[in-house]
Amino acid sequence: MKKQKELSLMVDLSKYDWVTNSLKPIEGQDSKIKEVMDAIDKKNWTKVRKYFMGCYFLDQISNLSISKDAGKDIRSWEKSNSYKKVKERIKEEDYTKFNIASIFSMMSFCMILMFLKAVILQSFVISFSVDAIVACVCLYLLIRNYIVRYRLYSIYTQDNQYLKLDITASIFCILMKILVPAYIDLTIFMMIILYVITVRKKFKNILKNC
Repeated sequence: MKKQKELSLMVDLSKYDWVTNSLKPIEGQDSKIKEVMDAIDKKNWTKVRKYFMGCYFLDQISNLSISKDAGKDIRSWEKSNSYKKVKERIKEEDYTKFNIASIFSMMSFCMILMFLKAVILQSFVISFSVDAIVACVCLYLLIRNYIVRYRLYSIYTQDNQYLKLDITASIFCILMKILVPAYIDLTIFMMIILYVITVRKKFKNILKNC
């Protein structure tokens, strides 16, 4: 009962639009977390700047002292070497997350298109039931990993070119699967090009300039 009461009192980080699911409140630090996170949220900063500071604060919370002026503390933390180190580490971790999520999204999307093509041709790898189950699993993985990609991308930039590229590539791949003969598959080729543009070039360049 006591544990349930403590969990209910934990700070809800989901109300901050610059926070990702990877950031979790620390038990027993509720008042401190709320005070600092609210102070960060009130700053006239970009999402990514707030995000880095939130990551740094939760990562170093046991080593940081907070005065009556949390806003002043935040400004001093941002100038420290420890903040810069944590920031670089977060960028590397986010690139890895975005990279892995992109690969799984690409593979899942291709598998779903293969199933749709099989339904049209009525030619299944094993059977309709088994192939449908695999397609459903792939759909779940696609949605889950796309959410990871979208949240990260929306924090680092407000540019929606990433979303436009995804939609355009998806429509192109669907049309190719339907219109082009089965022995000619341009889907994987298109997904690889999209991966290189969005991950290896665009997102990597965004991280470099943060």
